[in-house]
Amino acid sequence: MARKAEKRRREEDKAAKANDMLLHHIDEKLKLFIGPASALALASARAMFQFRGSAKEYYPEESAACEKAREERGETMSNYWKATWSNVNTFVGTTIETDMINNPHSPHAKLYRCSFRANVKFTWGPLRDLLSQYSGHLMDWQTPEEFKKRWPCGEQGILRNTFFTRMITFANEAQCLVEEYWDKDDYTRMFPPVPFPAQISMYLLTMAGRVRQKMTDNGIGEHKSMSDEEEKKRLLKDATKLGVKVQENGSSSETSSKKETKKKMASGGKSKYVAAGAAAGAVGAAVVSSLTATA
Repeated sequence: MARKAEKRRREEDKAAKANDMLLHHIDEKLKLFIGPASALALASARAMFQFRGSAKEYYPEESAACEKAREERGETMSNYWKATWSNVNTFVGTTIETDMINNPHSPHAKLYRCSFRANVKFTWGPLRDLLSQYSGHLMDWQTPEEFKKRWPCGEQGILRNTFFTRMITFANEAQCLVEEYWDKDDYTRMFPPVPFPAQISMYLLTMAGRVRQKMTDNGIGEHKSMSDEEEKKRLLKDATKLGVKVQENGSSSETSSKKETKKKMASGGKSKYVAAGAAAGAVGAAVVSSLTATA
């Protein structure tokens, strides 16, 4: 009996150590890569809509025409959730870009370049650096089949690396546009020669969701698998709890109870992993609420 008990104890210790190693790796993914990358991806996607918003103030008719053209191409928010499109070749439309090229010192042209420079320095550049440093070993992989189904706009050949490689390339080209053109008083270009990958935010958001599910599978957190639509609704509700005001179909999202928070606080030694998961969830909620509020 004693021998069997000792064998069982060793097996339990081995399983516990393996679980601790797995949780440490998940925690590392969230803290070093997925958490901060998701926040920067949120800012990147948000910037795309902010460029459109500021252009609309100065060029209402041209902006309306550009919006209509996007809708005709199927680049709607509805299709964004379905991931049928990602590449954005202009933030404000070629007509407005042409006017900024011809009038580089106009109020809008100066505002546009100021916002563009800020994103290169504080958003796109740092996100590029995170992707370059950590995505190879800290990203959460889907199978190629899963990726093709969820992300139909993915690029054949590189598939799961589509949005990361495109984001890195876009950030590099955006930096060159600033340094090699605008810093030398050359305003003949207003957008890099490569597209901005708009799906970068949703890609990282869903990646965070998969990592949270793995935390649940290993006994921490209380999340469950959800469909994309269920996940979107849950995140909209979480946004209110985080202090973000969100309007969906004309009404405010519901206020979440504090019961979940109390349970997490009572989880003892697992609290640091729960906190990491909550941080990833907070970023996810902000991504969805930000994009929905702008649509």
